[in-house]
Amino acid sequence: MRKDGTRFWAYCVTTAMRDKAGQMRGFAKVSLDITQRKQVEDELLESHAFIQQIITSAPQGIVVYDKNLRYRVWNPYMEWLTGLAEKDVLGHQPLEFFPFLREHGVDVVHHRALKGETLESEPIRYQLGPDREGWSSGVWSPLRDSHREIIGALGFVRDITEHVNAQERLQMLSRRLLTAQEQERRKLAIELHDEIGQVLTAVTLNLQSLHKDATPKGREQVEECVRIVQHAIQQVRDMSINLRPSLLDDLGLKPALRWYLDQQLQRAPFEIELKCELTKGQVPSDIETACFRIVQESITNILRHANAKKVLVMLELQQNTLSLEICDDGIGFDVAASRERAIQGLSCGILGMQERAEFLGGTLNVESATGGGTRLRVIFPLAVASPAISQFSGTRPEGNSDYRA
Repeated sequence: MRKDGTRFWAYCVTTAMRDKAGQMRGFAKVSLDITQRKQVEDELLESHAFIQQIITSAPQGIVVYDKNLRYRVWNPYMEWLTGLAEKDVLGHQPLEFFPFLREHGVDVVHHRALKGETLESEPIRYQLGPDREGWSSGVWSPLRDSHREIIGALGFVRDITEHVNAQERLQMLSRRLLTAQEQERRKLAIELHDEIGQVLTAVTLNLQSLHKDATPKGREQVEECVRIVQHAIQQVRDMSINLRPSLLDDLGLKPALRWYLDQQLQRAPFEIELKCELTKGQVPSDIETACFRIVQESITNILRHANAKKVLVMLELQQNTLSLEICDDGIGFDVAASRERAIQGLSCGILGMQERAEFLGGTLNVESATGGGTRLRVIFPLAVASPAISQFSGTRPEGNSDYRA
């Protein structure tokens, strides 16, 4: 304790005082005030604990190598990602556990980091045992001491399996959309050639036979020509409507949906209720088109799979968003299993609807349970002026990835 009564940290050395005969006569004590050194030590310990907490709780892998490329730090995220415990990894080199790094050139990246470069490795596919596989990427940089000398390398590793899967699904969908467009154009060309061409040819031949005079037989031919022309008109009309309903352009989303749902009621074994108070011009045309196509796809899926008795289609403006909900009381389905089928590329029903929604900045969610019906909900932000696709998405959208298409 100091003279002013304050306490301090001290380093003390006590020495016994002896006479010439070796008898102890007293003690000599030297005290050194080490309060400042103790404070520095405490700050270092606190700083170390803080850094350790960051490494432990980081939502990505953190690894440190020494100059011999031996692991010195291996955080819990890396344990989760690889299934390898810290105690089994420290002191070993990467290629002892991950020989596939060499074929992807990651070992070269490690050596370049030890020479002073900061760089990112390309995404690599990893397989750790029969049940652990995916994609990862990393950023590597030199680790320096207080004298700026390189003493090792620091790496940040991310599991990007979800991102890669999302990109693959998007690419798959794009290919399917392009294929579907070509198939639709081809189908239209064939129908125009075979159906309309033959009809018009028949009309021409019949009219030529009636050119000079009209006999009772000719009148029958005229009636036949009328029937043929009417059939041709209906064919053209049906094809045009299937490509894009004119009601959607002329009158807006609500009349187009009413017309479409009325058409479906003629062959659907369920009741359909439409709740929509939109008027033309309230919603951008691209969102109107997306809503119409999503309703088309959903009703088709319900017809094929749901065994429903009632279906509700509801559109509602909510501040700066448009909400589209499609509900049925059918048999429902396993959302997780449907998502897995979509990932494997076995179907793309919900992926198509999800793509339409996300293309306009919207979100799509599907809720379903066996025997409990299905609810599909799409939210479109009306503030989005132009389509935009997020390049990377950290998680999969909520809901399933296949609406029984």
